Amino acid sequence: MVFRNQEISKLTFNRELIIGEILAVGFSFVTDFLKPLGNFTFYIFLFSVAATAILISIYLTKKLLKKNVFQYLIIALTIMAFSGSLYVFEDESNSETGVLATNFPAIRDLQVNLGVIEKNISDIKESTLRTEKLVESLSEDSKENINQTKELNKTLKASSEAIVNKLDDINNSFSQIAKLGGLIIEPERPEEFYHNSRLYEERGDYLNARRSYNQYFAFRLDFIDPHLRYQTF
Repeated sequence: MVFRNQEISKLTFNRELIIGEILAVGFSFVTDFLKPLGNFTFYIFLFSVAATAILISIYLTKKLLKKNVFQYLIIALTIMAFSGSLYVFEDESNSETGVLATNFPAIRDLQVNLGVIEKNISDIKESTLRTEKLVESLSEDSKENINQTKELNKTLKASSEAIVNKLDDINNSFSQIAKLGGLIIEPERPEEFYHNSRLYEERGDYLNARRSYNQYFAFRLDFIDPHLRYQTF
């Protein structure tokens, strides 16, 4: 009777182990089948490695649990072996669809029929569309920046020409006033104040010369000679 019970127990154990092995193999294949949606094979491989390590530790240290742990250890080892093999054989040619779908067209067709690949392709198209819109936006911004830079260069060029023309006019005015001689009664322009400053300076009237120079400096012109002469008295 005891022998018969052992046979029944062993038969039950073997049947559970076989079912577990079938589920382990099927689970590994399913993760590879779902490869277009994510790298589940790698995650299952890592999980099975961790589970195997824990079960081996329990099997070696807990004698009372050896029988109960053994079948789960075999299942974990099977998942680790199959998922590890599928992960090892992954390369650029099968990184999008999985090892099985790449080598067996029927599995690839099943992926398409179930929408596994279509969803992935849709995501890729959507991502590509967003990228194209971003590139177009950057291109438009670049064109606008180029146009703004051109306008700024034109403005700076016009301002520089205006400043040069103004300085030329002032130089010409200096020359004309110097030729005329005499004090200007009601000076308004910078060259007129400078002319009076020089005349006051030549006459020795340094107080009025300083006043006239100060009025000239109020125009903030970039001529160094008036500043040098102002510092000499």
